[in-house]
Amino acid sequence: MDQKIKFVLTIVIGAALIVFFFWATQTIYKLTGHAITDSAINLSQSEADNLAKCLSEKGIKMYGSNECSACSYQKQLFGSSFQYIDFVECTESPELCQGITGYPTWKSADKELSRGAQPLNKLKSLAGC
Repeated sequence: MDQKIKFVLTIVIGAALIVFFFWATQTIYKLTGHAITDSAINLSQSEADNLAKCLSEKGIKMYGSNECSACSYQKQLFGSSFQYIDFVECTESPELCQGITGYPTWKSADKELSRGAQPLNKLKSLAGC
């Protein structure tokens, strides 16, 4: 009887640890993705369009997932201008995302520019747009 109780407790504790791990991971992404202040993100629609087009022209891509809250937040920052971003959906194309360790990741052909949701002004500066 004691072995059955130990086994059940081990399963319950293991499941609780797994749930906690996933909760903590999502919380960290939400915190890092949403820690951007409004004053750091405001660009006019035409400026956001120009930035998105410039990033794409320079071969800079956003690697992420549609299920990632920080990626969703980054998309919200661009608004309708996100249509010009070269976005790689890593859950659909994992072969294109080798070496990507966090979402979103902004990367040019030769180097990683940043990881996590970024203020548009910072992306503008990093890319030289």
